Amino acid sequence: MPANPSLGETGGAPSRRRNKDAEFQNGVKLMFRHGFGVHGPIRDNVLFLSAESDSGSMKETLLYPLGQHLILHYLDDNTMAFFAGAPSNVRAILGMSLCSRKRVVAVCEQGDSADGAQCSVYNVKTRNRVRTLVYPRSAQEVRSGQEASHFTSACFAGKDNNTLVTVSGGGSGRERNVVVWDWMAQKQRMTIPLTNTSVTRVCAPSDFPPGTVQITTSGPQHLRVWTLQGEGAAAKPTPLPQGREAENFVDHTWLSHDVQTDDRKDPYMPIKSFYISKDENFTSLTCSASDEHCVCFSRHREGAGSLLAFPLGSVDVMSESDAAASVTPVSPGGLHEGGIIALDLCLQKPYAATIGSDRSLRIWNYTKWTCELTHKFMNDEPTCVALHPAGTQVLVGLRERVRLYNIMVDDIKVFREVPLKNCRELKFSNGGHMFAACMGITISVFSTYGFSVLSGMNQLYSFTGHISPVKRVLWSPDDTFMYSAGMDGNVYGWDLVKNARVDDVNMLNRTTSYTGLVAQFATKDDPQNRVAVCGTEGEFLEMCWQDDKKESHVIQTIQSYGNAGPTERDTVTSLALSNNKKFLFAGTSGGNVKTFDWPLDSEKPLYKEYRAHQPVLSGSSMSNQKSLRGITAMECTADDNYLITTAEDGTVFVIGLQEFAFGFEQRPSLDPDVRQFNSDAVFVSSDEVEERKEMVLDLQKKLAELKTEHEYHQHDREKSFLNEVKELQEDKEKALHEQKVLYDQLQDDLNQVKRQMHENLEAAESNHVQVTQELENQFEHKLAVEMERFDRLAEEIEAMQQKCEGLLEAQAVEHEKQTRQIEQKASKSEKALHTIIHRMKEDAEHNEKMYREVLDQQEDEYEMELLKQMKSAETTLNGEKDATKEKHNQIQNMATKRAQLKKKNEELKLRSQHHENEYSKEKARRDKLEETLTHIELHMKEREDALSDKEKTILKLRSTNRTLDNFRYVLDHRLQQLMKERGPIAKHIEGLTKHVRAMYDELVTEFNKKREMDRLQEQKQLKIHTQDKEIVGIRNQLRDSERELHSIKRELTSMVGITVPKELESIVKDAYRKFVRGESDKGQPPNHKKVTTTHAVAEEEDDDGDEGGLYAMGGTGKGGGGGRKKMTVDEVELAEKAMEAQRQTKWVQKTADDLKRRLTVENKASGRNTRNKLAENTSLISECNELRRENVALKRDKDALIHDLSDIKERARRKKMLAAEASLHEQSTLGASVTGDVPETVPVQGTQMKVSASLAELNKGRTIAPSNSAKTMPIMGMDEDPRLFKGSRSRGNGTALKNDLLDLQKKLDQRTRETEMQRIEITRLRESMRQVAMTPGAKTLDAPLVQQPSGNVLYRNLDDSAGDGDGARAGKNTSKLLVTSGASPQK
Repeated sequence: MPANPSLGETGGAPSRRRNKDAEFQNGVKLMFRHGFGVHGPIRDNVLFLSAESDSGSMKETLLYPLGQHLILHYLDDNTMAFFAGAPSNVRAILGMSLCSRKRVVAVCEQGDSADGAQCSVYNVKTRNRVRTLVYPRSAQEVRSGQEASHFTSACFAGKDNNTLVTVSGGGSGRERNVVVWDWMAQKQRMTIPLTNTSVTRVCAPSDFPPGTVQITTSGPQHLRVWTLQGEGAAAKPTPLPQGREAENFVDHTWLSHDVQTDDRKDPYMPIKSFYISKDENFTSLTCSASDEHCVCFSRHREGAGSLLAFPLGSVDVMSESDAAASVTPVSPGGLHEGGIIALDLCLQKPYAATIGSDRSLRIWNYTKWTCELTHKFMNDEPTCVALHPAGTQVLVGLRERVRLYNIMVDDIKVFREVPLKNCRELKFSNGGHMFAACMGITISVFSTYGFSVLSGMNQLYSFTGHISPVKRVLWSPDDTFMYSAGMDGNVYGWDLVKNARVDDVNMLNRTTSYTGLVAQFATKDDPQNRVAVCGTEGEFLEMCWQDDKKESHVIQTIQSYGNAGPTERDTVTSLALSNNKKFLFAGTSGGNVKTFDWPLDSEKPLYKEYRAHQPVLSGSSMSNQKSLRGITAMECTADDNYLITTAEDGTVFVIGLQEFAFGFEQRPSLDPDVRQFNSDAVFVSSDEVEERKEMVLDLQKKLAELKTEHEYHQHDREKSFLNEVKELQEDKEKALHEQKVLYDQLQDDLNQVKRQMHENLEAAESNHVQVTQELENQFEHKLAVEMERFDRLAEEIEAMQQKCEGLLEAQAVEHEKQTRQIEQKASKSEKALHTIIHRMKEDAEHNEKMYREVLDQQEDEYEMELLKQMKSAETTLNGEKDATKEKHNQIQNMATKRAQLKKKNEELKLRSQHHENEYSKEKARRDKLEETLTHIELHMKEREDALSDKEKTILKLRSTNRTLDNFRYVLDHRLQQLMKERGPIAKHIEGLTKHVRAMYDELVTEFNKKREMDRLQEQKQLKIHTQDKEIVGIRNQLRDSERELHSIKRELTSMVGITVPKELESIVKDAYRKFVRGESDKGQPPNHKKVTTTHAVAEEEDDDGDEGGLYAMGGTGKGGGGGRKKMTVDEVELAEKAMEAQRQTKWVQKTADDLKRRLTVENKASGRNTRNKLAENTSLISECNELRRENVALKRDKDALIHDLSDIKERARRKKMLAAEASLHEQSTLGASVTGDVPETVPVQGTQMKVSASLAELNKGRTIAPSNSAKTMPIMGMDEDPRLFKGSRSRGNGTALKNDLLDLQKKLDQRTRETEMQRIEITRLRESMRQVAMTPGAKTLDAPLVQQPSGNVLYRNLDDSAGDGDGARAGKNTSKLLVTSGASPQK
């Protein structure tokens, strides 16, 4: 029963996993790991994309077919991922197409002849098949008996790639159609028939009109554009000039507009063309998303090919001579360019050697997934290969000789040679010291290490017995025995110790040609010898026997093609046996791998079939099975991790072997352990060593020359660098001098601005003090309102929490009730399922028994009927011997009846086979039911274990409860002792309370001082802000004054250059009105603008000058010359005013500097005060910590006292029990009178122990401690009617003791609450101090604490709660503080 291939992961899991597939509960599962090769030529058989690997990262990936599989080849780490879920009827891949989003890929597949055309869609990310589209055979093909046509090309179309277009083609006489699919819905939209047209390519443009789908088809004398709308298709005219329609269009594609040129005659400009090699025949090209690399498929003979990579990033600068060297194979080391003839594995290295029909030897590394070595035999044709177990030598059989090569680093070199012609098989012994060579009908055994100068390699044995060439040879584990199988159909054994032939396997001799041979030799554990061979007749044989028993030979004939017909059978061409002798692998002519359990149990054993290689056809029809050539060789690695197969399609598969036992994987990882390989040792020839030494010497000489040249250039560069540094230093000094002059000017301007700033600061300080006072009053009012609102919200939240707790308790009760109901329902359903399963088991056994009886009865009837017919036929034949002529017609009738009986017998056989199939289905169904029953039983067992664990837990809890009850009596005794010793502790606590109150008063005083310091600091900051504003105002006034002075200077400059008295008088009057009286200019003399322009240079000189320039001002006149002029009275007054303004500016600057120094001093003093306060706070915190430690010690002493009290109480109880036993009669009489007050009893280890009423009351009176406070001791409450103490004779004996205990308990609880409140207040004070220390410059505190005039207010609520007897209420209430600010107290 063939199965789909199960593709494994690329890496093994770190631990054993359970297999989810019921098919692989026991046995071996093939998991494809890697492959070397590519299938072609098909349409677009190599595609570039970015895909997600198993680790989750995006990698640059190639998508191409390998054998019968579709793979993703990750170029970064040279790993592969195989697609899964291909249909079982697929024989070959005919075409591929990737959608524009690169999420799915469509594969045109060739299935069985009766299925029709087929196309599958795979998800690239998950590597699983999502859809299969089948176009059924036409009525004409069915009537004529022709093979169905197949899809040869496909493409995705539409905006969302939901449309798939496929083209079917075939030989002459077959229909050709373009089929349009909605592949998501697996619906055929339309079919376009193509008459007298052969289409080889279909393509869709990227920029199609919205609402329509356009496709193009091309082929010999065909190029059309189709527009698909609705259910019809319209063909547009051919988009080519007339006269070109008769050309043979091989391929076409759509390009974007930006790649075209403006030349209409030649719109596509070629960049560069390269000629690689005459042996390369490119059929497919693909480019990466970044256009950095191009990968092409080169076709070779027999369908084989290779993938070559070409760099596109440097194509512009690459010459034609460098093009051939830039082309590199995608798989390191390259691939075979034809079928693979032979295969052999190495024991101590992860090597696999193959010989191909391309006359090349390749050694593959199946741990690094690379080709380590490639050697071309130019003149000789290799026929076989054998690897030495150490991996250092390789034997190659040629037409005229056999050569032993040493394996070097990158090539092989001839070591020895033997003149043996037509050697077809070579095999090293397991120890490597011998090898067998098969030349025709002779098998020669040579010594690997023995050598003679005259005769060459030493020949040890020579065996002859076959009459046709020997095809396979096999060594025993101890290298003392061999098996050989030949093309004459004979299998012989050869004993190397006796140097004779052994005829134990002569029963395997047939008239066929054997192509595969495996054997299992007898051992101590298994004395059976087993040999299996396969031949060209479509079956393989297995024979087993024991050496010490004669006539123990048993032979089985296994049909390799199963139930298939003689025209469709898949013959076995190669065999491989795992090294642990558990599994047999068979390679077939169809490229498939079959797995059998070894030893074979019957002539029709169960097997699993996996698709692997692509079969090669010698003819043109797939139905001619005699022309199929598939797997040529296969072997298992030494650790049974991998199965390596080769085939005629030129590919090599590395398949992982995962063994399952009871559904669990037996190998945590399929990666081989590298410790078993000797990978570090390689051969290096002496010539290569000498060449490398010469190369090293040449490189050393070149290095010395380069060092000398480098030192010269370095000296030259240092010299030029020093010159540049010198020039830069000079430029830097010059620029520095200019910047210094500019800095002096800016410093003068800054001093003026500072003086103005200090004046503004003093003016704004007074305003800031008033604003700050108002803000403080508003903040205090808002704080009081928010405090009142906070108290109200706290009470509401507390009430809501109590309500939520009640709801949660009710919900928990309801949830527990529902859980019990669900468990009851589950138990009922479980019982019903048990009943149904038992009934189904009985029915299955009854059905199987009835079926066996019916089958036996039918077989007996058939045999009886056949015997009767045979007897009647014999009687008739004896009578007809006497009268042959008279009974001739009767003989013919009997022959007819016999034919009918044969036909009926065949029908009965088919019916019996149908019954067997039904029986197998019923058996599979029964197995599933048994598995379900097993699962349910496991579930029930787990539940029973859980119930037993819960019962154990309950028993432990009961034992713990009994222990706690005993401990409670001890605590009661200890409590009585503590009540007596409580007085000193209470006094100590009162002292601590006084100390805490005093410390609190000190902290409040320090807080007031801190707040006063903050207020003073804020006032100073307000003054600084006010002075900043005043400085800004003064700066603005100074700027206005400077602008006015500049305008006056300009007017005076213009006055100096005027010589006409009237004009001078009018200008002076205008200046007087403008600058003295502040009036605006109503008119200007016509030449005013001209004069101002003329004396612009003088104005600039006055602006850049110092204060002495006011007195050195003079007119220059139109001629540009002139000396000093005598200053007028107005000019002198103006200069004096300017000097006065400058003196005032200096005074303001000096005042600002004084204020700045005072501010710095105040800041330092404030910092010192802050540090002092922090030091004091630290000491206070340390004292609080000491108090806290003392409180903890007191608690421990209290616990010890409670324990002592419980001990005393227990001893008193025991004394009373002894007294009660002495007066048994009186106690029984007294017990009869008080039958209504029987104490409670608690089970303790199987006995009944009485619990005193005082303890029960003590449990009732326990207080509920708040969440942030320490645990309090239970209050010992007393009832009005005290009960009788155990061991007492009267009711009044324990009343006084109970009252004393009650009083002591109340006092102890009150002191504990006071201590807790003190601890809370200390914590709050520590938090306040921490906030004060963290924010020394803050305006307000988050939680201000000010001492109340009356110190009793702090503990007001505490006293109220102490007066109340309800402990729960005291635990829930919180204390409130009255905070005062100034004269008015705020809440």
